[in-house]
Amino acid sequence: MSDYQLTFKLKQHTPLIHFQWDQKGATLRASEVKPKLDKFLIEKLALTKTIHINGKDMIVPKQNYESWFNNKEKLSLDYKVRITDLDSEPFIGEVVVMPPTIENWVLSKDISLELTTFHLNLKKEIKSLITLFFCLTNFGKRQNKGFGCFYPDSLTEEVFTKEIIKNGKSLYKSNQNLRDNIQTSTYFYDNIIAKKWGELKSGVNIFLRPTSIYIKSSVFRYLEDKTIRWDKRWIKRNIKSLIHSGQLSEDLAQRKFDPIDLNKRNSWNDTTNEAYRFGRAMLGLAEHYEFLTVNRNVKYKVNVSHNEIERFKSPVLFKIFERSMFAIDEYIPSEMFSTPFSFEVQKKIKTNNEWHDYGHPIAFTSNLETPAASQFNLVQFLTNYLPSIGFKKV
Repeated sequence: MSDYQLTFKLKQHTPLIHFQWDQKGATLRASEVKPKLDKFLIEKLALTKTIHINGKDMIVPKQNYESWFNNKEKLSLDYKVRITDLDSEPFIGEVVVMPPTIENWVLSKDISLELTTFHLNLKKEIKSLITLFFCLTNFGKRQNKGFGCFYPDSLTEEVFTKEIIKNGKSLYKSNQNLRDNIQTSTYFYDNIIAKKWGELKSGVNIFLRPTSIYIKSSVFRYLEDKTIRWDKRWIKRNIKSLIHSGQLSEDLAQRKFDPIDLNKRNSWNDTTNEAYRFGRAMLGLAEHYEFLTVNRNVKYKVNVSHNEIERFKSPVLFKIFERSMFAIDEYIPSEMFSTPFSFEVQKKIKTNNEWHDYGHPIAFTSNLETPAASQFNLVQFLTNYLPSIGFKKV
């Protein structure tokens, strides 16, 4: 191996949802790894600084590290990444990520990662930090939900946990071990993460005929303790108002069974001292939400928008290491707090078994703010509610 190269063998622990899954050699992409590794190294090594030019703040390389960058404007570090799938035929499968949407995924058993740089000090830093990088990073689609976990093949679970905790992250481990064939299935997503995440963020219905159990969202309960109402109720109130005014034609659907509200808080009679906040956005900003109507061929799509914030991914990262499942807290950027978002509702109709947008969106008459930083503490929230879905702090 050249003095300017680093070579690692990677082990893939969970399927990678790949947009080119049907192409030969589809695997982890260098075009995804390189920008993420650049950002990681720049932050960990503090390679940049902020300067003020012509009334604007600009991030530029620090003088001592300018030679490490091959593009100072894009903050691209001067090294190359090559990833080779040594498998003759990677395993290919599929998963339902949001009914009826199906995604295809790939899994390889033999992956080579090669990095080349003529900056020996940069090479030294990459070698030192590459393990932590993979411990804190997933790849491909649905990466926050446990897809696309890759690690150096020599990494053990003990070292994995030590690396994360040493880095100052809060790490939580599930009390549920995954079944043996996790690497060739999406069981962890279908039966664990998707359902448990629903309990945390949106609430879930568990049908037990002739009744049903409704588990309120942990976000709902967390805000309720602070005398704050959450966005789902606010959205429904706005939709109901548009229905009553005749601007929307179909009533919202009612549950088929009277739910047993485990949190004893199903009343729509709000007290005067309760404010509404866009609470679910604290766990990731969705492009839209959908609500069923009494007409099974019609539903309402509620779009969410902001002039400057286009997306905010979930600040909770699920990691799979062999048969163990973990959750890691990331962070909520300051611009997400006390920020007003606008909402509009649009009808969707089902024709020929496919859903299509219909008509023009109708804007709500008011915006809804996210909670203030004093009203939503991520670490506090996870410490309080991750145990309810079977996770214990490591």
